[in-house]
Amino acid sequence: MDNSEVPTPAEISDQDSESQEQVEDDLYTQLKKHLQYLRSRVGASPDHDAQFAHLKISDLTEVPHPDFSGGEHPDNDDLGSGQGQAANRDHGEEEPSKTAEEVAPKEVDAKVEGRNQQPVFVDEENKNQSGSDAVNGTSEEAEVGDKPEDRTSPYKLVWQRQVGEANPPRPYQPPTGAYGEEVVQVKISAASDSKREIYVLSDIHLGRPLAICPGHLQLESALSRIVTAAAEGTVHSLILLGDIFEMWVQLAAEPAWTDQDFLRHWKTDSVCKVFTRAVCEMAGEHGVDVYYIRGNHDHEITSAMVQDLFHGKVRFVPGILIYSISVDQQEYHIRFEHGHIQDLMSTYSYKDNNGLVCGRPFGYHLCRCVSLQILNGLLVGDGVDKSIQTAKAQFHAMLKSAGPDIMNLVCLPDIREELLSLMMELGLGGSIHGNGVIRMHDGMYVPVRKLPKYSFIERLCKQEGLEKVFKMFLVYLDDFSPLLEACEEDVVVTGHNHHWAAEPAVGRDGRSVLSANSGAWVDAEEVSYLRLVPPTSLEDGSIEVLHYPVTMATAEDSSK
Repeated sequence: MDNSEVPTPAEISDQDSESQEQVEDDLYTQLKKHLQYLRSRVGASPDHDAQFAHLKISDLTEVPHPDFSGGEHPDNDDLGSGQGQAANRDHGEEEPSKTAEEVAPKEVDAKVEGRNQQPVFVDEENKNQSGSDAVNGTSEEAEVGDKPEDRTSPYKLVWQRQVGEANPPRPYQPPTGAYGEEVVQVKISAASDSKREIYVLSDIHLGRPLAICPGHLQLESALSRIVTAAAEGTVHSLILLGDIFEMWVQLAAEPAWTDQDFLRHWKTDSVCKVFTRAVCEMAGEHGVDVYYIRGNHDHEITSAMVQDLFHGKVRFVPGILIYSISVDQQEYHIRFEHGHIQDLMSTYSYKDNNGLVCGRPFGYHLCRCVSLQILNGLLVGDGVDKSIQTAKAQFHAMLKSAGPDIMNLVCLPDIREELLSLMMELGLGGSIHGNGVIRMHDGMYVPVRKLPKYSFIERLCKQEGLEKVFKMFLVYLDDFSPLLEACEEDVVVTGHNHHWAAEPAVGRDGRSVLSANSGAWVDAEEVSYLRLVPPTSLEDGSIEVLHYPVTMATAEDSSK
């Protein structure tokens, strides 16, 4: 072989660098194409800015936040329509007004240094997948799950008992509250007595403006069934697993309600009264242990508010509840958590370091923005909209195949602003450009058009690392596997994503766990709740999903 044909080390390095940059370029292009595809799902809607016409902004005070302290976008720069300079730039073009340091913080990943727009990313297995393949959802993970109507009711999963020397008790380490949420552990002795049933309800979203939801018309009959079982002496406990009351959905132009506003409403709303009365009957008359675990939509509820509503008969758990159930020589553990703690858009866990805006996560402000659509019946969530389910599944498949390093790209200002503005547009049904605000307490407000500048993702990546934030992104996309992989419990029960489930899963160190989701009573094809029966030394236990089709209410039914 002629020595002249042998590439020099410098040439090899140049080739490797070019190949690396091509991988990065391909991934950046895929991500942009996914965002463009999702943007195509944005529909037209009435001008949501009309609700702000009566406001005199000069009489209000903007919520201070370092991300919002920069100059305003020019009037003709509509972030929501992708008209901004960064959004319009072809990938690879230089942006004269920004340096590498301004585009992506070095602290996110040291590999960012030296590139003007592109952090380093290597994924040999998936680097040849085209952007169109990703957008078209060729990955198996892009498939939407089984149709609810194809599954029997009740949907039952066996919880096998562990007996004998072949099944010694597994060592157990309860969660440490790594996300800043309190963990409450309760020890229970459940031998062979009949009082073993544990009922779980979540995501009812009681109160205005969701009191007219069709699913709520079936709530009283479901509660009646549980009360009957409690009267028969078979119910040990009732777990209210978050988002029981609605505290996020409220018109953006209205001042945010106070605790007293919510309490007054819940005490007078007819559906709320039916619910609290049934819970109090179970706890007070039939000896049922009742626990209230916060979700994201009721995260502002306090222990004092819960005690007021349920007359001191319900125990308040702000974070995670662990049941430790002793059966002869065995001990079983059940973990109850709503599911939002590790959700990138809904977690309240990062209150320091400007991780929240006015004490609320991005999801809260998004929900306030889309409340007008909800009230007008124009917003159909992904619980029932198959096209949104499919789009999210395709986006999830692309992210998961890319791995944690894709967070380097998500942290780039142009990607982050496009992603956050897109999320808002999908809910609003139109552009976020305009004079919209989210009114908080005491005359404060958050400008809607500035929310895409909210760089909480970058902050979390610096603070927690790419892998942890990547997993939080997956949880936001309804992939609870990162949550389950950290669990040592025998059973993990969640809510939050409005999709009921009962299935085997993989926990910490590969151990087998049973995962159950209690579903929802709004934004779902079916209403659902769970019944858990722990095993004894003589028989297996079970996890049941009791689910029923939503009965669409007529105007007459609603008025009743």
